[in-house]
Amino acid sequence: MLAFTLRRAIQAIGVMIAVGVISFSMFRFAGDPVNQMVGIDTPYAERMEIRKSLGLDDPVLVQFARYFANAAQFKFGKTESETQKAFDDHRMQFQTKPMLISGAEAFWSSKTGQMNLRKGRAWVTVSVGPQKLNERDLNDAKKLAEILAKKM
Repeated sequence: MLAFTLRRAIQAIGVMIAVGVISFSMFRFAGDPVNQMVGIDTPYAERMEIRKSLGLDDPVLVQFARYFANAAQFKFGKTESETQKAFDDHRMQFQTKPMLISGAEAFWSSKTGQMNLRKGRAWVTVSVGPQKLNERDLNDAKKLAEILAKKM
């Protein structure tokens, strides 16, 4: 019985390592995360600063070791306090109007024509309406944000 349990434990470790390698590869090679996080007009220096703060400028093996060590400790993302600070910093970058949405924090940026919604560690940006930013309606975005907040 002990031999069977040990064999199964070794197989489980092998499966966990394989899943870790596959998931890291998917996240790593699906595209540049910095390009998805920032706008088109973000300066190169700021992109490099973000890349460095996330550790994306390290060699792939170092990134994988960090990813696997964090996964082994069940650290799969940033803490809620770090998300809150990022949300507040982002809010201060734009001319914003705080919004009251049940169970979530939100602000409307007339400069970008977007509603930013945060609930827990999830953060969603909502854009509703025409392509011209100044023609977007706050009420449409607020209605959609309220629906999303209930589903989050």
